[in-house]
Amino acid sequence: LPIIFVTAGMNDAQLQFKGYTLGAVDYLIKPFEPHILKSKVKVFCELYSQRKKLELAHQEQLFNTMREGYAHCRMYYENGQPRDYLYLKVNTAFEQLTGLKNVEGRKVSEVIPGLRESSPDFFEIFGRVAATGNPELFESHVERLDRWFSISVYSTEKEHFVCVFQDITERRRSEQEL
Repeated sequence: LPIIFVTAGMNDAQLQFKGYTLGAVDYLIKPFEPHILKSKVKVFCELYSQRKKLELAHQEQLFNTMREGYAHCRMYYENGQPRDYLYLKVNTAFEQLTGLKNVEGRKVSEVIPGLRESSPDFFEIFGRVAATGNPELFESHVERLDRWFSISVYSTEKEHFVCVFQDITERRRSEQEL
């Protein structure tokens, strides 16, 4: 929050310096021109807006360079049972690890028909986390990809869940060999 000090008689450089060290971005001494104050506020608001845009761009870059797959989904229930879920947001690693592209805004039943029947544990765990908000961690073999994944699931809000997963196939194969 940019702070502009406005004073009626403090023209002391040491007090102004103290104001700056306490977080002020500017120091105005009365009387001042209202259009100058408006102009300064406008500049600080624009700087804030640009900084927020840069932060969002940086977060998006970090999100897309994660090595772990990430999917934010909304769970749909029927008679209290999880029936389907909608992909709200996924990252690049999700697409690379699963081979699924352009899934945002689509239900898993459209993207991977038969998943509910072939992997009921996914629906059970995802549905439970989305309903209760209690996070879970599990490992699962995905037949369609012939890959093992370690999956962390947590809830961001009721009926929503986020899963973060990584490919652990090589580790599992090494364990089986041992």
